[in-house]
Amino acid sequence: MIKLIKKFTNYLKLFSIFFIISILFVQLVDVNTLQAEEYRLVKGTLIIDSGKNPKDIEVLLSRAILGEGVIDKFTAVANQKGEFEFQEIVYTNNSIYTLVVMYNGLIHMKTLDLSEVNQIQTTLRIPQTTSDDSILTIPLISILILGNNDRKTELKFLEIIKIKNDSNYTYVPGSKPMERLRFSLPKKYQKLNVDSSLIDAQVIKVDSGFALNAYLHPGEHDIMYGYTLNYENQTIDLKKNFWYNTTKIRILVPENLSINLNNNVYITETAEIGQKKYQVLTLEDFKKASSLEINLSGLPTPSIYENLENKFNQINFQYIPVSILIVLMFIIFFASYTRKKLMDSK
Repeated sequence: MIKLIKKFTNYLKLFSIFFIISILFVQLVDVNTLQAEEYRLVKGTLIIDSGKNPKDIEVLLSRAILGEGVIDKFTAVANQKGEFEFQEIVYTNNSIYTLVVMYNGLIHMKTLDLSEVNQIQTTLRIPQTTSDDSILTIPLISILILGNNDRKTELKFLEIIKIKNDSNYTYVPGSKPMERLRFSLPKKYQKLNVDSSLIDAQVIKVDSGFALNAYLHPGEHDIMYGYTLNYENQTIDLKKNFWYNTTKIRILVPENLSINLNNNVYITETAEIGQKKYQVLTLEDFKKASSLEINLSGLPTPSIYENLENKFNQINFQYIPVSILIVLMFIIFFASYTRKKLMDSK
C-alpha cells in the first residue's frame, strides 16, 4: 500500500512538472507572437489645391486582404495645416493599405506601402476640377476579336482602353450626354458589357455608343467593354470613331480571318492567346473626331440545319400560350358564327 502511495506521489510530481513546463511554453509562444506582430505609425498631410482650409476633414485608412475584403478601418481628422496621424496600425505583408478622403462629393484615394519603415510620411493631394475633356488622351486601345460561334453568325469583340488625364485637375463630366466620357460602338451591336477602374462609373447608352458618368483623377485609368455583332455573307464592316486623341491601336485578329483597314498598318506580328494564334496589327496617331474602318472576311457560315436551330432558339416561347389561346378563340368564334348563319338560312 505504501509503495502504491509513493508511486502515485511520483506520478503526481511528474504531472505537475509537465503542467508547469507546458504553461511556460505557451507563455513563451505568446510573448514571441506579440514580439513578432508589427505596428506602423502613419503621418500625413492633406493638401487642397484650391487653397481651402483642410481643418476637420475626415481621413480614412483601410486595411484589406485579397479575397477577404476590408479587415480594419481607422479614422483621423486633419488639423488646420492638413496634418493627420494614425498610430499603432497593424502591419502584415498580405494587406493593402489605402487612404480615403471624401471631398465635395468626390472620393480621393492613395495606396500606401508600409513594408519599408515603421514610420510613414505621406501626402494626399485634392486637385481642382474641370469639365474640359481636352486634358484627356488615350495612349492605347487594344481591340481583340475573340472569334465566333461556328453555329451562329455572331462575332465577339473585346476592347481595352487606357485613358489618361494628363493634368493636375480632376476631370468631372458635365450634365449633358455629350459632356460625358464617350466611346463609339459599331451599328447594331448587342450584348454590351462594360467594366472599368473608375470610381462609381455609370454606363449610359448614347447614339453610336455609350458614355460613362464618372470622374477621372490625374493619371491613367482602364476601361474594358465587350459586345457582339451579327454578320451575313461571311463578311462584316464596322467603323470606329475617336472622341479623344489616340496614340496607338492594337488589333488582334484570329489567323483564319482576313482583315482590311482604311489606314496604314505600322507593325504586323503574331501572338498566341489560349492556344489560338492571332495576327497583331498596330496603328498609330488618331486625332480627335477621326475614324477607323475595318472589314473582316472569311467568316464561317452555319449549315442550313444550324440556321434553323438558331431561329428556333430565338423564338420567345413565353408568348406562345397566348398566341394559341387567341387562335382557339378565333376558331370558336368563327365556328359559332358559321353555325348561326346556317341555322338562320334554314
